Amino acid sequence: MANTPTERQQLKTALTLIANKYADWMTGNQGLMALLGAREGDFDVMVKFMDEVPFISNYSLGQGAPPVGCQINGFFSKAIKPFEIYINRTRASPSTLIHELLHLLTHEIFNKNTSTRLNEGVTEYFTRKVQGAADAARYPDFLAPRQSYPTELGDVNATRNVIKTLVVPNVPAIRNQKMAIGRQRNPAFDPDPTGGVSTDDMMKRAYFKGEISMINLLKQFATI
Repeated sequence: MANTPTERQQLKTALTLIANKYADWMTGNQGLMALLGAREGDFDVMVKFMDEVPFISNYSLGQGAPPVGCQINGFFSKAIKPFEIYINRTRASPSTLIHELLHLLTHEIFNKNTSTRLNEGVTEYFTRKVQGAADAARYPDFLAPRQSYPTELGDVNATRNVIKTLVVPNVPAIRNQKMAIGRQRNPAFDPDPTGGVSTDDMMKRAYFKGEISMINLLKQFATI
């Protein structure tokens, strides 16, 4: 069964909500450019809404058999075909589209340098940020409370709190210590200039820009 007009509109709305919140962080993003430049018929090629049985079949091709008892609402996998998202229309909520579109828009360097659990936690973090910025009167269907990835999201929020309260205030001292040690071996040594970066900027620079220093800072204090 092809995507319905309602499903196509949900996709466009999810993309609009993401762009409204984070477009400035995704300049040159190929996934975003492909979606924004897509014609009406292209959406059905790039994002496929499926009933339960064909959805699980496609999931198994790209991800392997789903864990027993695990409810899968959607997935993005380059193992099947680049720029294709699969949505389980039987179970998914409109906010599932936000989450899966964010996976498509994640910087490749972030994908390659983080664990699946950390990736899902940060993606869920940004999913809820997009939800929180949406106009409740215009987009009530997208604001239903999400239950996905509670453990991963909790770990990401804990990591952010550690960085915000313990690391960022002490970055100048940490940087000076690294510089003193490094310059004993190389007078020109200069550590990554992470001083003065807010927690929010660190997350966005890691996730959308793929800045390796920001990714490493996140990974260093992540529990997943």
